[in-house]
Amino acid sequence: MPYQHLLFDLDDTLWHFERNANETLTDLHRQYGLQAIESSLSVEAFLQAFHQVNRQLWQRYNVGQLDQETLRTRRFVLIFEALSIQIPEDICLQLAHEYVLIGPTKPHLIPGAKELLEELRPDYGLHIITNGFVDVQRVKMEASGIAHFFDTVVTSAEAGVKKPDKQIFEYTLNTAGAKAGDCLMIGDNWDTDIVGAATAGIDSVYFCPHPPPQTQHPRIIRQLAELKQYL
Repeated sequence: MPYQHLLFDLDDTLWHFERNANETLTDLHRQYGLQAIESSLSVEAFLQAFHQVNRQLWQRYNVGQLDQETLRTRRFVLIFEALSIQIPEDICLQLAHEYVLIGPTKPHLIPGAKELLEELRPDYGLHIITNGFVDVQRVKMEASGIAHFFDTVVTSAEAGVKKPDKQIFEYTLNTAGAKAGDCLMIGDNWDTDIVGAATAGIDSVYFCPHPPPQTQHPRIIRQLAELKQYL
């Protein structure tokens, strides 16, 4: 099908969340002397706990069980609780602030992302649709050098609803001046990106760099360059 518009998720589809988060957390671990506070708190343990807790919080955020402020302020409290380590709450709040301040400025992209966007830009309208917070998503795009590729950037805060609600996809279509049948959604999250796009009648490509799950989705890619076979 000759698509005219490509809708991309941002985190873990284009912007390399894990690598950028790990760099930020490693810096904070050193800056705050966390291993000096608790000898068992290695960088590796800190990173593992962060990703586990952060994933759970975002799952709850995506289904409306908590808000942005709670996610941000409780994240590091819950990380240290998961590690059974006593860290003063004021340090948890400082870490939360520094993480949000520094993390989005990291520039690393998923391998092949910029090259793909450069190749696609002349032939397609490119758009971002994300549940990420508006105050950091644009910083990420500027820091990684990809902001100029996109005609529109839609966040859940701006749309008033989150993926997978079909209304955020309809909002994006209206903003982009596009029809559902002319669009292809590319994302790494099955529930928010792939199921969400389907509710709005939009075709999708599931970006799954790890071993693919048990799914019958006809378009699964392991590397971003593979997207071109579906265009």
